[in-house]
Amino acid sequence: MIETQLDLLEWRDVQLEAITQQLEDAFPSLINSIEEHVERLSIGKVAWFHANPNSLATEVIAPWADNQARIALARAEESLSDIVRDMHANDKASDHLGAALPALAGISAIAASVAALPAVVSFATLTSTSFFFITTSWISLPLLLTGGAVLTGLSLAGMKTLGHAGSKTRAHLVRRVAAIAQTAVFGYGLPPDARCLINVLQAAVLKAGENKLSKGH
Repeated sequence: MIETQLDLLEWRDVQLEAITQQLEDAFPSLINSIEEHVERLSIGKVAWFHANPNSLATEVIAPWADNQARIALARAEESLSDIVRDMHANDKASDHLGAALPALAGISAIAASVAALPAVVSFATLTSTSFFFITTSWISLPLLLTGGAVLTGLSLAGMKTLGHAGSKTRAHLVRRVAAIAQTAVFGYGLPPDARCLINVLQAAVLKAGENKLSKGH
C-alpha cells in the first residue's frame, strides 16, 4: 500500500517536471508562429494590433496552448493507467489511497490553479474540449498587460532573431506579442502564485488524475 502511494507521488513529480520541460521545448515554435502571423498581416492590421496586442496574442497563443495541453494530458493519463491497473490487482490498495490523493494536487505553487478548476474535471472532459476556453482566466487582461509592457529574457534556445519579421513596425509588434506569450506561458514578471499556462496545466493534469483514481478507473 505504501508502494502504491509512493508510485502516485512519483507520477505527480514526473508530470510536473515533464510539463515544464515540454512547454520550454515548444515555446520557440510559438514564437515562430507569432513571427509568421505578423509577417502575413497587412500594414493596416499591424497598426491595429499595435493598439490591441492582446487580441493578436490570444489569437496565436490559444491553439498552441490547446495542442500542448492535449499532449500533456495524453502523456499523464497513459502513465497513470499502470498505477490504476495495479490498484485493481490489489483490492486493498484502494483502501489506502485516500492518504496519497490529497498530496497529488496539494502543492502550494499551483494551489490557486487547482482551486479554480471544476471539481469534476477529468482527462476525458479536458481532451474533448478546447483547453484554452476552459481556462480563459489564465490569460487575463492584467497578465497580458504585464507581458506587453515588459520584454524579459527573450533569448530562449532556438528563438529566431526577431528583426527579420519585416519592417521595424512588424518587428516591434512581434516583440510585444512574444513578451505577452512569455508571461502567459511561464508567468515571467508576475507574482510567484499568479496563474500562467504552466501551473494551470499542471493543476489540470493532477486534478484529473486525482479524480480518475478516486473513481478507481
